[in-house]
Amino acid sequence: MKRDKQIVKEFFGKCVKRYGDNVHSLAWESEYTQKTRFAVLAQVADLNGKSILDVGCGKADLYSYLLEIGVETEYYGVDMTLGLLDIAKKNFPGISLFYRDFLIEARYPEVDFIVSSGIANVKTPDNQEYMEEAIRKMFSLCGTGVAVNMLSSYAMDSQMENGMYFYSPEQMFRFAMKLTRDVILRHDYLANDFTLYMYKKQ
Repeated sequence: MKRDKQIVKEFFGKCVKRYGDNVHSLAWESEYTQKTRFAVLAQVADLNGKSILDVGCGKADLYSYLLEIGVETEYYGVDMTLGLLDIAKKNFPGISLFYRDFLIEARYPEVDFIVSSGIANVKTPDNQEYMEEAIRKMFSLCGTGVAVNMLSSYAMDSQMENGMYFYSPEQMFRFAMKLTRDVILRHDYLANDFTLYMYKKQ
């Protein structure tokens, strides 16, 4: 999926050069919608005192949000856009960040939860394949659970942005159910977005 990765790297590389330390460098429409997605990710469980790996962490805005709401975690982030990670390192010099594509074979710290916000929303030839492979890997590596959001195919016409990929909630739910029977699908917070929670039996 080399072409897939190159499209994404070039897209976010241009965004960060244009917007810098701004929510638009992550292709989100506003800080409100970004934080709304973060709030739902954070509701996967009581994350206070837990370890998490943020896949596609960007500027580590999720870490900032968790601190803002009083949730202390052992936070790790991975992203393949160097410009975004440079901002994250500047803003949060104490956190551990990895510069790589999550799907590349590599060792990660053992964590309780793996979370991801909009990891594969930019339209490429391989969105569905990439997203399924990423979720499969997230679930295999997590100790307790996964929370991941995607753009929804139920978005209103006015929300169907060019250059973005919108996933079928039903299709992604069926895929998640192949990995675990403990799955929750949330489509109750933004009309153009949904989140999957996936849990391992403890």
